[in-house]
Amino acid sequence: MSRAKFFLSLFAFITGAVAMLAQSTVPALKSGVTFSARTLVAGEAPISLHLSDYFEVPGVTGTVVQFDTIRGKFNAELLSADAPKTVTNFLNYTLRGAYTNSLVHRSVPGFVIQGGGYWLNSSTITPITTDPAVQNEFKLSNVRGTLAMAKTAQGPDTATSQWFINLADNHAALDSTNGGYTVFGRVLGTGMTIADSIAAIPVYDASSQLGSAFKEMPLTGSTLVTANLVMVHSVRAVPVYPNLADAGAVLTFSALSANTGVVTAEVVGSTLTLRPVAAGSTTVTVAATDTNGNQAPGQTSFAVTVTTTPVFTTQPAARSIDAGASATLTVAATAGATLQWYRNGRALSGATTEGVSITSMEPRWAGLYTVVARSGNAAARTTPAIVGLLLNEGKVFGTAEEVGSNIPHPNGNIFDQVLLQKSATTGASAASIRADYAQNQITRTSFIGLNDDIVQVEYSGPGTLSILMDSVSGPATPTKYNQPDTQYVRGHASIVITGANENSHVSVFTVGKLTAYDPTGAFDISKPISSTNNPANNGNPIFKSGESYDGMAIIARISIRSTDGKFGSIRTADTLFYDDAGYVGIYAPGVTVVDRVVIGDINADGGATPAIILGGSPAELTLVTGGDLHQNNGQPIQISGITKLKFQAGTDSHGNTLPAQKNQGILHQNGVNVTAQIAVNPQ
Repeated sequence: MSRAKFFLSLFAFITGAVAMLAQSTVPALKSGVTFSARTLVAGEAPISLHLSDYFEVPGVTGTVVQFDTIRGKFNAELLSADAPKTVTNFLNYTLRGAYTNSLVHRSVPGFVIQGGGYWLNSSTITPITTDPAVQNEFKLSNVRGTLAMAKTAQGPDTATSQWFINLADNHAALDSTNGGYTVFGRVLGTGMTIADSIAAIPVYDASSQLGSAFKEMPLTGSTLVTANLVMVHSVRAVPVYPNLADAGAVLTFSALSANTGVVTAEVVGSTLTLRPVAAGSTTVTVAATDTNGNQAPGQTSFAVTVTTTPVFTTQPAARSIDAGASATLTVAATAGATLQWYRNGRALSGATTEGVSITSMEPRWAGLYTVVARSGNAAARTTPAIVGLLLNEGKVFGTAEEVGSNIPHPNGNIFDQVLLQKSATTGASAASIRADYAQNQITRTSFIGLNDDIVQVEYSGPGTLSILMDSVSGPATPTKYNQPDTQYVRGHASIVITGANENSHVSVFTVGKLTAYDPTGAFDISKPISSTNNPANNGNPIFKSGESYDGMAIIARISIRSTDGKFGSIRTADTLFYDDAGYVGIYAPGVTVVDRVVIGDINADGGATPAIILGGSPAELTLVTGGDLHQNNGQPIQISGITKLKFQAGTDSHGNTLPAQKNQGILHQNGVNVTAQIAVNPQ
């Protein structure tokens, strides 16, 4: 078989062949998976389900390409395990758009339809520019529904851009001809109905006008005009499951609530969000539909019950408490409701009444306080209240030690160095620190993060910064660094800042080749990165040869209170905010950041709530270190005070480039999805 002509003598044999079944099944529920009944609480946060956990296209594991034709769309799975070079060759054409506005220039009903050789340039049919021919990889048989490469009669290794779809079982004719025709894909689901509808279009001999390749040319009308050509609008790789970045996919999901006055059901990409509205019961039905309209059968409807919630008549108030002072936090809720206080998402033992007393304020009592009221199966949660410590004298209070003062840095700043410690009696690690604002100095506090990188928290300006550690271990020498004489506490940090103003600044990063001073002079931290000033050349002996460094700090949250409603800057470009409880990210309600807010990424797990809560921010909040805001628990990110959330490239603490990612999070403001208005994806 050549790209210029097919052997019509085979036609009589093939039209009598037995048609094979479709190449894959329709969408289906995953084995053993069902949608279970749900109970939600009116007024509480919505819940999200990842529909990719429930549905699949059975047996599909390879890259899928979608053909968009004048007769509709169909998908084909590329079989790279059987024809790797051919698949790579085909994807090269696909990725550069070579098949956009191309033609099905040849059709032999009951045999094949063929395309990929020509495209429409204005009103002119022009050959597609081809790459060097690909090596023949015949292995799989040319049965109905398979996608194979056309080639010339000059030999097996002559295939370039042209493909064909087998309309029948053609193995007898094609598997033993010219070295066998390479099958590199299979049409999915009922997509062959589209191929068959193209094959049903009348065929005309246009060879006198266009050349021998067009002897069996399908035309939707009897004249050779642009409107009658059988067009392939595009061929592109698509995921099986839809995402936020691209509307194309093998599956699309939809959901319908039988009573939207009880529960609303919203599908964005592959995430179903159920939002409780009012008390009652309803049924939610979910559908997974493939490109050709096939829906997954089985139990896809489930009951949702919404119960009423207790009501808080008094919310806990944010407090800035002097070190050593006493204070009481109070709340009031509907009579009969049981109460539980939480700090940073963790239940406070024995705190089940309307008041929680702090007899002597210490760093370990700082944090985000919430209360949950329960009445039967219903529950309500208060807005988080920031409780912080004010350190009015001294630089360090709690389990920490100042180990260096007035340290000059090549960037011109003067630092005081603090190391976190651990209580010998309680095993806890929590400290409050101040910076010498009057002397224009910065206080740097160091500890080991969950990824075993050294984390640096720098604070300058008025106010007190408290660090509270979970999962505490150590002190011990760092495993990743050459510092045998220094011992660090390891853990998961939460930061609370209180008493701040517009002159206060916080930054979090790790000790890396970009951020560490190089005494050898091979890298100058005070100068821009260039080919001659490369962080990779940093000769600081603290780094171990061959060691793998993450280059991103992992902390849970930063909470901020300000005396003037403003804060200077939050610089956490090399930071991942992560936790499985409480609010995760930045929580600073009513606080306007006047300089910049830079975030690496936020990822909430378990029952945590991802958040970027501000009173206001610069014109653009920039996500610079390759983060995508995908949430493990599927929760929307609660935001306020943000006009634009830009996704940009950046570097980690070692100077490694982190490419800009497209947003994978859902942004909610006051319960409204504002993703489209706020998120600015890379161009």
